[in-house]
Amino acid sequence: MVVAGEDAVVQRPAEVSTSTEPSMEVERERFCVEATEDIAAAREAAERGAYAAAKAILDRRQEALARSAPGLAGDARCAALVSELRELSARVANRREYEQTGRACMLAGMSSHAQQRATSVQLFSPASALSSGAVPFGYSTPAMQSMVESSRKARESGSGGN
Repeated sequence: MVVAGEDAVVQRPAEVSTSTEPSMEVERERFCVEATEDIAAAREAAERGAYAAAKAILDRRQEALARSAPGLAGDARCAALVSELRELSARVANRREYEQTGRACMLAGMSSHAQQRATSVQLFSPASALSSGAVPFGYSTPAMQSMVESSRKARESGSGGN
């Protein structure tokens, strides 16, 4: 079989300008990836008992987001991510908070970011919902529910990773 047609040619500029600003969407996605990496790093620090270090990691990312182009422009997705990081930062501030709700929220946040959902969906319910045993986010996948349940079991058995 013979296919007739012209070769496809991709035309590229002779020079690529580095002075242009990245698009807002590219910036949002870059910050989301960086936030996901920082959430994972903060979780690792908290699991080692370095709660102040975990909080500092998340606080630095919040500050970077607030100073970013999307943050300064009042971008809603950026604001949601800053809010999520602020909430997570409060939940890793000390051992008690981390073991009660922080671990589950960190795992849920990491899972949702991996599925590229977190910046457009509120993850956290009011504290009253958490104390009643409700799932600590507005939606959940089976994997997220499993992680939350694993965290609860670890906390109840006293192993808690410490």
